[in-house]
Amino acid sequence: LLQAPAQSMGWSCVHCTLINQDHEEVCDGCGSSKEGPQPRGLRAGLKNAVSGAVSALNTIWDDVVDAAKDVSAPFAPPPPSAPQPQPYSVFNMPEVPRHGPSVTPLSPQIPVVTLSDTPPPRPPPPRRVKEVKEMPRTPVSRAASVSIHSSPMKDQTVRDEKEARNQLKEIQLLCKEFKTCFIDDEFQPNERSLGKLYDDEERAVPGRLHASQVMWLRPTEMYTKDGHRYPWTVFNDPSSSDIEQGSLGDCWLLSALALIAERPDVLEKIFLTKEYNAMGVYQVRLCVDGHWRVITVDDYFPCRKNTRSFAFAVGRKNQLWVPLVEKAYAKALGKYEMLRSGRTVEGLALLTGAPCESITLEEDDLDVDLVWARLLSAKEAGYVMGASCGAGSKKRVGEGVSAALGLLTQHAYSILDVRQEGQHRLLRVRNPWGSHVWTGAWSDNWNGWPADLKRRLLPSGSRSPGTFWMLFDDFRLHFDSLDFAKIRQHLAWAELRVPCRIGGSWADDAVALMLVVEEPTEMCCSLFRGGSRAANDHEDLLIMVHHVDPKGHVGELETRSGRSLSHMASTGDFFLRAGHYVILALSLSSFNRGAFRLHASLVVHSNKLLFGETIACPPQMATDSLVQMTLKEGTVQKPKLSSLQSLNAVIPRFVTKNFGGLLAMVDNHMPDSYVHVSADCSGSSNVLSSRGALKVIDSVPPMSRQIIIILSHFDASNGYVVQNSLWMQTSRTAAINRMIGGEIAAAAAAKTRPVLQIEHQPPFDSEASKQLHAPRSAFI
Repeated sequence: LLQAPAQSMGWSCVHCTLINQDHEEVCDGCGSSKEGPQPRGLRAGLKNAVSGAVSALNTIWDDVVDAAKDVSAPFAPPPPSAPQPQPYSVFNMPEVPRHGPSVTPLSPQIPVVTLSDTPPPRPPPPRRVKEVKEMPRTPVSRAASVSIHSSPMKDQTVRDEKEARNQLKEIQLLCKEFKTCFIDDEFQPNERSLGKLYDDEERAVPGRLHASQVMWLRPTEMYTKDGHRYPWTVFNDPSSSDIEQGSLGDCWLLSALALIAERPDVLEKIFLTKEYNAMGVYQVRLCVDGHWRVITVDDYFPCRKNTRSFAFAVGRKNQLWVPLVEKAYAKALGKYEMLRSGRTVEGLALLTGAPCESITLEEDDLDVDLVWARLLSAKEAGYVMGASCGAGSKKRVGEGVSAALGLLTQHAYSILDVRQEGQHRLLRVRNPWGSHVWTGAWSDNWNGWPADLKRRLLPSGSRSPGTFWMLFDDFRLHFDSLDFAKIRQHLAWAELRVPCRIGGSWADDAVALMLVVEEPTEMCCSLFRGGSRAANDHEDLLIMVHHVDPKGHVGELETRSGRSLSHMASTGDFFLRAGHYVILALSLSSFNRGAFRLHASLVVHSNKLLFGETIACPPQMATDSLVQMTLKEGTVQKPKLSSLQSLNAVIPRFVTKNFGGLLAMVDNHMPDSYVHVSADCSGSSNVLSSRGALKVIDSVPPMSRQIIIILSHFDASNGYVVQNSLWMQTSRTAAINRMIGGEIAAAAAAKTRPVLQIEHQPPFDSEASKQLHAPRSAFI
């Protein structure tokens, strides 16, 4: 039998759903065109159902994959645009004034060019890291926790240069529109920008000026030694011999600049504007107080009224790079006056942003061979070096002796070369003034030069103004410190800059930096105090690097910086193995000053990228750090004893080396006896006590330890003396009343009023003091 063909069901309009005949190409209901063959019958229904199910499964799978991506990288930082609820910004760039420089105010309608904050660096791609140990936290610490990561130093340079180019274009467009030169209204050419120039303390600055003797001129309005022989330029084959100091006591800055001039690759990166321009707008990139800043200045410079020549720093051959750096930093500080007096290491940190370190030459137990080896190593590594003459607290030779040999005291010099010539250890040094050179042994005109060395080290026609050779032994007698800037641009190191607050009584806004190190890493930590030059005083700075123990507490001390009154501190280079670490930034000299707090910047340079987070640093954590330092570095001294049962069970420890004062801690390991401790430091001078007194008495309970007292150097311009006498006795009771004596003993004998049981004298008068000095368990 022949089966008749199935009758067609027609096609359904996708717009109005009307069933139309197959031969019709247009819907009878709405006029829409037929859109291809449509699925029919049961098979079509099944096909639609399966298609919908597959689509739903794909959507669910995509959601699962996205969720997995979200948890795959626990240390991936948030996007730069994401708001941070925490009070501390991860990438807090230097504070830039909100009112930017403007062009000459020809009319009130002229717009103001505002410098915007530097954008945060782009976070690296997500990556899986090892599990992070949790540090004990308070509610405050949880609020302050922020994930962070380091970034290559060259990346920050590229970002700053891009931002600066955009700002420069805006200023230039305004100058063209109003047909005028640029005038910086943030740092105007007036007496306020100069500050107080004349000061009796400026003994070493020739030709001192008063503000009334200064006028502000542009380069084309000046007279210079070079006249019209050279056109005005930013650079014209720059060298250290192009630098001349003016009537400002900033030899420390010019000495550092002379060192940088020997490194054209570094010098070029400082100046974002590299060509002279008639509009007079220039941009300089400096690392101010540990943060990179792009500073925009005009080309009005202080000049002498009587000669119309530069009053301050001069660049020979009509070069502007020298006075531009001087003016940019003066603007950052508020006035030229703030540039007076400093150390070369400050200038090196300002100009390079690299880890900088000082070596004092005044220590009684100085390892001379080690210092010489470090000089040779620094020269080989391409570091830049400087030195300070006669600025230390210990005078091994009188100022008259140094002056008679051509050296200036309270003055900074550059070290250009280091040579080991047979048994002779020689250094080539430069005075940034270009004059006043060493006239002793190995100077240019010394008669004792071996002929072969003189041909090699003093070839005819190669002598540069202000430079000289001298023996390392003579150098140590007249110079008090060495300064290094560890420039590693070609090694692609990374940097991490974290803002923090230090000092005072350890308030809740203190932070620490916790790091996860995944592979062996070389690094260096630096701490900068904000506004140290403007404040005209120094506080002690201290960096501590600890392991995080298995319980998540501050563990063994890995390394630390020296503690001294300075604007910056550095740990020097060190290596960390894979593990968890915490870095603390501390200041102890202002401990009893309550709410007094310092803005600071903790900077970490490393040869590998670092990941971690900032966490709150409560007083307990800072005390743990000091305890760990004392356990590792403290020297045990035999005290005066009274009925002490076992010397081995009572351990007094003292930290003095590289500490800028004293820390005394006593451990009582006896199971059932108290130890009464009397510490007398009244013979000390120029120090501050964390207890507010130089003589203290404490009762240390069984199986406990206590930080008895911390002494801190007070006046940086003078040396300090630390003397301590420790007397101890055992007791079955905690009270120290009998040791105090005096009024308390008389009241007890007369029974005129109840006698309090005193355990600490003076008592702990604040919560922070209690956290630092109260006894704690010796075994945690």
